[in-house]
Amino acid sequence: MKTLCVSNPGEKSLYRPIVSMYGIDRKEAGIIKDFQREAWERCLNCFSKIKDPYYNDSGICPYHVGQYLTFLYFLSNTIYRKCLAEGGQQDNVAQSICDKIFMTSMTISSADIYYAHSMPDVFLPLHPLGAVLTGKAKIGDFFVFMQGCNLGINKGVGPQLGERVVMWGNSKIVGDCHVGNNVMFSANSYIKDMDIPDNAIVFGQYPNVIIKQNCEDEINNFFEERFYL
Repeated sequence: MKTLCVSNPGEKSLYRPIVSMYGIDRKEAGIIKDFQREAWERCLNCFSKIKDPYYNDSGICPYHVGQYLTFLYFLSNTIYRKCLAEGGQQDNVAQSICDKIFMTSMTISSADIYYAHSMPDVFLPLHPLGAVLTGKAKIGDFFVFMQGCNLGINKGVGPQLGERVVMWGNSKIVGDCHVGNNVMFSANSYIKDMDIPDNAIVFGQYPNVIIKQNCEDEINNFFEERFYL
């Protein structure tokens, strides 16, 4: 069955959940209108790198949780960057609509990706129920996360991830961690305040962590199946 895609950033169905859950006043609607095109382009750029029959660079499906989560993040983050972070002044209307978009995303996906946090240009949420990604984290492109994943802080410090990192279900990366490129975290794995080299697969839970190194081919196969690299 072909996924129903919206091909226009002004299509009302993209914003209907926000309206029905929290309401949008005239000023908030105006802010969305001002920045929906940029958010749309950021989102479709992300989708254009994903090798999946449900994703393409011609539209967004508001009934696909991963797609809609991605769009709502880019929409709220674009408004945040343009109206709140860069201007240095509090804009109550922009703050209000960002909060409403974020809460809509949380309600639908149960994934906590706050609009003030910096996600990479290309990421893929696979069944993201219960994922929590801290704003202290720095994340490289081609990031994949699944249900129950956590990027967390310890003593005020968050992790730094290279490109092509995948977190299988319920894996956790907490604190002052430096993760290289081409790294896979197995289901239920957990690290805290430690470094992971390139081309590695991580098993176990801190402090009993097992790192399987030189796994480039295995990890490359995972990403080549899911992305246009």
